[in-house]
Amino acid sequence: MILSTGLPVAPTVRARKSRLKSVQACRAYAVLGVILSHISGLEERYFHSNHCRLFRAGNIGVDVFFIVSGLVISLVTTGKFRVIRNALTFLYHRVARIYPVFWFYFMIALAIFLYKPSLVNALAGHKPHLLRAFLLIPSESPNLVVQSWSLSYEVAFYLVFGVAMLLLLEKWLPYFLGAWALVIFLVGAIHIHPPPVIALLSSAYDLEFIVGCCLFLLYRRVSSNSFRGRLAVLMAVLCFLGVTLWCVVENAGSIARIDERPWLRIALWTPPAALFVWGAIELEGHSRWFDHPWIDAIGDWSYSLYLSHIIVIATIGRPLAAILRHLPGGFILAYIIIIPCVLGLGYLSFRFLEQPLMKFFYKRTPKREHATV
Repeated sequence: MILSTGLPVAPTVRARKSRLKSVQACRAYAVLGVILSHISGLEERYFHSNHCRLFRAGNIGVDVFFIVSGLVISLVTTGKFRVIRNALTFLYHRVARIYPVFWFYFMIALAIFLYKPSLVNALAGHKPHLLRAFLLIPSESPNLVVQSWSLSYEVAFYLVFGVAMLLLLEKWLPYFLGAWALVIFLVGAIHIHPPPVIALLSSAYDLEFIVGCCLFLLYRRVSSNSFRGRLAVLMAVLCFLGVTLWCVVENAGSIARIDERPWLRIALWTPPAALFVWGAIELEGHSRWFDHPWIDAIGDWSYSLYLSHIIVIATIGRPLAAILRHLPGGFILAYIIIIPCVLGLGYLSFRFLEQPLMKFFYKRTPKREHATV
């Protein structure tokens, strides 16, 4: 059922692509950063050393994921606004993409929690709200799957975007995004503390999804330029190193201050993350760093890796530490052993869990109905 036809959109310089390898590369680098960040936590906890504490900066991978989500959602929904079936199909695909795989790992965490609560999310107090955690609805309680906090923001963004698809003409999307960003800034400025669900929709983290949408709008309107892409990536790396150096000088190498303060995190991590994503899509087809089979494969596995890597780190981290902690450079051997194990489980999860589930749910999608553009 079509509510109305959209007006013609502005002509684009670049032809629309349904898949950008550079985006997969961004996902690969993002998930590798998150993995290194969490392994460095294992070093602190079990090896009682902090040699690789700067790997904590790999948490910028979450910011890259948020920006990539905004870009990709804008890409796949182009020309599909104001059509009920398109909006419902979009939401169905997002739910099918996020929840089934997440629920698999949730049930593993739940089984461990029921057996021995102290083994799950120890730093957060072991008192999760199980139903809310299962549905990715935020609460004051900790998550059962510790890294699932970011998935709550993904789901919230999908819901907001799905409503926008249903109610807005596509040409109004930039104004809607601008209004949403303004509300977020106002909520942050007046320091109110709304309930968790409202806080989710007015969080500083939502700005990164909006930045991703803006990058796509820019991508549509400018021609590809590999020099500009390399410059953007170089600026991203320098900015990232600058923030990391600031942490060394001002916070004794601790990245925790950034992770614990959303507005500080947005101020420091969003610029390099956005520059990195923009540089990557500018370099589409022009750089092996963003168009290599292995990097593309890890990008495909990124969701499974994101959900499964904590299991590997928690399962083999303690026994490895018991064996290696007294050896010179034992923590380095731990990294060398853990990273391949993480990648291996991520591949197996993608190949035998995520892919079959996606095929099962996606083939039940009704035929799409496209808006006139």
